[in-house]
Amino acid sequence: YESSAKYYEWEEKVFIGEKNKCRFCSEINPLKFIHIAHTCPEFTGNKSIFSNDECDTCNSIFSKYETELSNHSHFMRTLIGIKGKNKLPSFISNNQSVSFKYDEKKLVAHVNLDKKKNGSTLQDEGLTINLDFQKNEQAFDFKFKKKKHIPLFLFKALNKIGFSIMPQCE
Repeated sequence: YESSAKYYEWEEKVFIGEKNKCRFCSEINPLKFIHIAHTCPEFTGNKSIFSNDECDTCNSIFSKYETELSNHSHFMRTLIGIKGKNKLPSFISNNQSVSFKYDEKKLVAHVNLDKKKNGSTLQDEGLTINLDFQKNEQAFDFKFKKKKHIPLFLFKALNKIGFSIMPQCE
């Protein structure tokens, strides 16, 4: 399968917000704005839009929430092909019987059937695959459990993204 993800990347970095004034905690000490804060997390494909108005302390707090959002969306980002910091994500089941990886720009799914028969089920922690081969077709259905996450942190991460792109006056 070819990735359908499209990235909105500018050649230049875009910085939004008032420089050295944190919109979340009102910090104004320039020494507290050393690190560059992504407006949307980098794992969502954002490589270009940054916040001037997020201090290092708030950035550190939000990174915990964004980790939960990353865990929650990992498998779907793998299927869609959203490139994170350095590479396209992959998924390998705990017993390595199933994997979804990118080979150049194409998603490749590997399912180790080992002597499984048609109509059988392959299970691994967090993933169930029902094998159902039709006459001239090879197909399978799969269900998976998302990585553990804290729902409240998902809510906070999404709100942080929304507040980061919203004009301060609103």
